[in-house]
Amino acid sequence: MSIREGSHRVPSRRAVRLAASAAWILLAVGASTLVRFAIAPLIADSLAYTTYFPSILLVTAFLGWRAGIATLLISALIATYVFLPPAWAFSFDRTEFVATSIFIACATIVVLAASYLRTALVRIEDRRRLEADRRTNIQNSLNNSMMMVLGVGFHISRRVLDPKQFYELLAGRISALARGLDVLSEGEGDSCRFPDLAERVLEPFGLRQRFYMTGDPVALPPESCAPLALVLHELATNALKYGALSNADGEILLSWGPVADEAAQLMIRWEEWGGPPVAKPRRRGLGSHLLERQPGLADLNLAFDPQGVACDIKVDLSTLSAG
Repeated sequence: MSIREGSHRVPSRRAVRLAASAAWILLAVGASTLVRFAIAPLIADSLAYTTYFPSILLVTAFLGWRAGIATLLISALIATYVFLPPAWAFSFDRTEFVATSIFIACATIVVLAASYLRTALVRIEDRRRLEADRRTNIQNSLNNSMMMVLGVGFHISRRVLDPKQFYELLAGRISALARGLDVLSEGEGDSCRFPDLAERVLEPFGLRQRFYMTGDPVALPPESCAPLALVLHELATNALKYGALSNADGEILLSWGPVADEAAQLMIRWEEWGGPPVAKPRRRGLGSHLLERQPGLADLNLAFDPQGVACDIKVDLSTLSAG
């Protein structure tokens, strides 16, 4: 003899929510009815609906207007049938119709007011949560930026002994970080816009007419904002000293777009041409430590082509969709 096991169907979340809402509605109406029975000797029979208004208000405030309407209709039926003279019967006369209509009208106003209050409270809570997330993202970016400043300062101190030169080298990079954080703080703090970031970082160089940018506006994760700002500043600084911006004819193309066959990956390409011939440096300078893969950037490849420097920067956008 074989035993056949039946499949047990798990209720959906929607069914569970509906069942819970129905239970709370019945509980609220039941409580109002018991209170009405308790105070029946103290109030007139015409006040059949008095105890149901608080239940309608609370159910609407916590469960929404649909649950409030259901509570209203069930309350109207029970109160009219049980408490409105003649008790335990529907008279269907004019007095009953008028009393029930007035209750429904007044209770509808309560539902509308409670629903408006609920919506306002939900919006306030959502705004509070977004603001908290924004502060957290900005604080994390500030912490990361401070760590970068310490790292940059350490590398500069190992190569530069002159205080004035130390200040000049460090000040430019701190300025780039500050501009990147400005772009981040202008939004919700959960992303920074590109090319807004590039335009803000490259603005101090004053050579906007020699930069060409192509690509659709895109949001970058907050952890990529500061390191990308440093990379762009370093590339522009090197271009001004040795590359396409060191003469009158060089130009720079900054392009970006999704990576083929790689989901949620953005490729940003810096490409110089028209400047003096370039070659790979024989020794690693300060900038070489910044122009490499680092936290916040999925990958970075720097090429010293004879016609000009090219740099491919990959940014992982998956954290945006995950958040």
